[in-house]
Amino acid sequence: VVVASSSSASSSSSTDSVSSAVAARVVSSAIAAFESPAMPSGAASLTPSISGVAVPESAVAAAYLTRAVVAGAEPSSTFSSGGFGGAPVRVSGSGFRDTGLAACAFGTVAPVAAGVASSGEMTCAPPSLTPGRSFNVGVSFNRRDFFFSDAISEVITAGGPGVLPVALVVAAPPVALDAVIPSAVSETVAASVSVDVVGAGFRTESSFVSPCGGGGGGG
Repeated sequence: VVVASSSSASSSSSTDSVSSAVAARVVSSAIAAFESPAMPSGAASLTPSISGVAVPESAVAAAYLTRAVVAGAEPSSTFSSGGFGGAPVRVSGSGFRDTGLAACAFGTVAPVAAGVASSGEMTCAPPSLTPGRSFNVGVSFNRRDFFFSDAISEVITAGGPGVLPVALVVAAPPVALDAVIPSAVSETVAASVSVDVVGAGFRTESSFVSPCGGGGGGG
């Protein structure tokens, strides 16, 4: 059994103590697991007991945190592909705290390491995510419990609308053209020469308009 205890100062300057005992499951000789009971926010201590006898010298400090609120994320869209994530995302809200375990979640992709700048701002870099979707942005300060905005989201399909809460919309990267091979052909055979276009971000639905044109001496 584990006894969780906390105390907080009331408006009358007295100290109110709350304690709750919960059953623990022994995983190994070094690990026990239990479901944390509901407690007021603030510092708490966990004291194990064996056969009803407390072992106070084994008490460890813990903390119950107030609920964090996610209010916004900037930018609201990014590009992601090839195993690389997008630009860092700044998450705004309230109740943020630097516990050393701050993290973000992008939908079910979590935890993603984050840095806490203040109680209302933290930053995290999204990993590589599936283009064409919207990912709800959540925050955590123990890398287990995540807080998301209360709005409801829908998956964003290519070209389709959606109801966005605090979310990051991931798009495929823009098309980039690096070279054409060959870079020059004889005008007498130009109509029958196969030209390869080299770049990035091409998709099966991509189409090209020939950049070739006449005119211009030396052009």
